[in-house]
Amino acid sequence: MKDIAEALGISIVSVSKALSGKDGVSEKRKNEIIRKAEELGYYKTSTKARTEKFIGVIVLDQFFSVNAFYYNLLKSVMIYASSYKYTGLMEVLTPKMEENLIAPSFLRENKVQGYIILGQVEKRYLKVIENYHIPHVLLDFFLPDENIDSVVVNSLDGVYKLTKDLIKQGYRDIAFVGSVNKFEFVMLRYLGFLKAVKEVKDLIPLEYRLIDREGRENLLPINLDITLPDVFVCSCDETAYGLMSQLNKAGIKIPHDVGVTGFDDSSYAALCKPPLTTVRVDVDKMGAIAIETLIENMNNEKRLARMISVPTNIVIRESAKKQKSS
Repeated sequence: MKDIAEALGISIVSVSKALSGKDGVSEKRKNEIIRKAEELGYYKTSTKARTEKFIGVIVLDQFFSVNAFYYNLLKSVMIYASSYKYTGLMEVLTPKMEENLIAPSFLRENKVQGYIILGQVEKRYLKVIENYHIPHVLLDFFLPDENIDSVVVNSLDGVYKLTKDLIKQGYRDIAFVGSVNKFEFVMLRYLGFLKAVKEVKDLIPLEYRLIDREGRENLLPINLDITLPDVFVCSCDETAYGLMSQLNKAGIKIPHDVGVTGFDDSSYAALCKPPLTTVRVDVDKMGAIAIETLIENMNNEKRLARMISVPTNIVIRESAKKQKSS
């Protein structure tokens, strides 16, 4: 115990409490002591504990409860974790946990060798869980000023290509639907939209956009008390589905009166009537890259953090096909 205490610069009492399982030592300190004891040859965990391998996934409650895209992405992560002989442990991050800076139990109890954060968390919460010093990867979001590996959709390019295709079809009055200040990925999709319309001089003013959310999770009814554009470019399929439901109830015909597009090609796209033009995301590839990147981190491969951007494909369906003049 003296050797361990001296190696860590702590008291023998703390070492004794940690190794005997008594209270009075934080979980983080206990894990440090056990690891040092193992390094010095004084302590061995059970064979079962040494052979089991776990990867954690933190999923934001407001996304997972309703968002089909996140469900499919989580499924992909779990499948690829299993292919590398890791067991996936999922914990849903509630708004209360995030607000009160409560770390997932698999971090507090030192159960995982690495973890993935699925969906954008507050930066102050991220700082708290990083204090556990366990390898991690951000999935479907990134923080420009943080040195953390992230795997994201190429949102800007996806919406840029979609908007260019709409312009090519003959659409001119184009509105963007999405709360650009809520999420980084929505801002990127809006920038892709702006990039496309800015290249054409005779389009409507660039500030023509509608918000779709109050806070992070609550979808708002779209304000239809406006002069309808030729086409709405929505930030995601869920928003497009809600907008199309409103338009259908109001007797506005899609795409005869107005076109609508989405993003993700999730199950919401299949629910839309008529079928939704959207941007398809390769969730299998995103899950695979996230797991591969995390395992690299867990193996202590020295390199700079990366943001890996996964490309998209446009899927043209009936909701945004320019009607020919009769």
